Amino acid sequence: MPTLILFSLLIYLGTLGITHTAHGGRFMTFRWICLAALVLISLLYWLMGRIPRRDPLGNHKTPSLVWAYLLATLGSVAVAQNHAYSGLRWLTHAMLILTFMIFLRGTFHSRTANQVLWILKGITLLLLLVSFFMPAPRTVYDNPYFRGAMGDSNSLGHVAMICALIFLHGAIVSQRIQWRLLHLGVALGATGILFFTWARSSMVGFLVGLVLLNFYYGLTRSFLAKSGAFLLICFLLASPLIQSEILEFVAKDREGKEQERSSQVLAVIKGDIFKKGPSFETVVETRTHLWSEAWEGFTQKPLLGWGFGANKDIEQEWSILPTSAGLVRDVTNDLLLTLEGSGLIGCLAYMALMICIFTQSLTRKQITRIRKNPNETLPMGEKPRIVTDRKEKGAERGRKNLEFIQETTRYHQQAIFYILSISLFALFQTDGSAFSAGSLISAIFWVCAGAAGALQAEAVVAERVSNRVEARGLMTDNRRVKRPQTADRRPATADLLKI
Repeated sequence: MPTLILFSLLIYLGTLGITHTAHGGRFMTFRWICLAALVLISLLYWLMGRIPRRDPLGNHKTPSLVWAYLLATLGSVAVAQNHAYSGLRWLTHAMLILTFMIFLRGTFHSRTANQVLWILKGITLLLLLVSFFMPAPRTVYDNPYFRGAMGDSNSLGHVAMICALIFLHGAIVSQRIQWRLLHLGVALGATGILFFTWARSSMVGFLVGLVLLNFYYGLTRSFLAKSGAFLLICFLLASPLIQSEILEFVAKDREGKEQERSSQVLAVIKGDIFKKGPSFETVVETRTHLWSEAWEGFTQKPLLGWGFGANKDIEQEWSILPTSAGLVRDVTNDLLLTLEGSGLIGCLAYMALMICIFTQSLTRKQITRIRKNPNETLPMGEKPRIVTDRKEKGAERGRKNLEFIQETTRYHQQAIFYILSISLFALFQTDGSAFSAGSLISAIFWVCAGAAGALQAEAVVAERVSNRVEARGLMTDNRRVKRPQTADRRPATADLLKI
């Protein structure tokens, strides 16, 4: 990736991180300038041929789906209830998705993926440190949950979820023990902050990420890990205090917190928790009224909807501002948001694009490779430790060893980008949205989706080239025919002396 593009990406994501906090009001306009600069620079490099335009796989599936999705949602802008709002939101969303899914697709190779991971780690970790050591002043609108320097606890939970997954992956694949311990410590700290926020939607995404990490790396295969998980579950089920905390977390009751906690503990001790326990609402049940209103809006305009990102309650006039907070209803579900805003046509295009992102997973052969070689990677920019043997063609062995490490590194990078994209997709079905170019979480989602697709394409191309080289080598070996050794027709020296 060119240095100018990488610097623009860093500035854009860093500005989004600042606006994610309670002190970022002054940077609301600057984030759009950063986005415009990133798109303009990426587009110029792409048009000049500095970035490969052709999809490495040759089928152009992902770019075609991106263009089809944008055209399908553009139709809802034409019939929008508020043309200014829907048009600007569609334009910024199109700028974001085109940049990471098409313009920069040819730059996401192994080295660039390391740099992007460094940027994501640095931004998320810095936001957590600022939230922990310099929290924003509390106001009368605050709830009892920890929000740090963010505007609300859910925003901090989203950042903590991403930070925990990235550093937990680093703890698994780092080559040196020092890096593993450092990553593990940060991952545990981010997980603790996540629990302090009590952000249920973030925990849903975090659990999805843990499931995918276990699927790729087989974390629960060892007897020790299974025993530890079993003992932890038994401790949670056997402790009345922990049970009361869990029930209070699910209920998320803001009134009479201490009284409810004591009553839950007494109910558990008495054994009648199922008779006198509180009626709690899950993460889905607390949002059903929002989803019902979104479905009602979809039934009124089922074909093209009320406008991209809008709903039936949006006002027809809107003064253009750096932020549109409070203008539309928070649906907290991207699928229903697309149905209500862009209608059935836009929703089908959105589902097709998401299915394409879901197919960017590793193959079974690649999963086996990273499970057998979890530390044969360079996630933190470390230099490969190549062991060669001069007596057995050391140069050739060193080259093959380096290629093996680079391929395994690419698989590890694709795994974490895919895990983040799927975890954020699950998050967007309960909170947040992937359609806001002014949101750090949305930008990280599209960065991860674009990087995972590009690394998948690079892996497929490398595998095809390797297969062709092996096939040519076999054909060459088969064509070689050993010539029979014929006797030398020239007379020997002894025969000439006899003559």
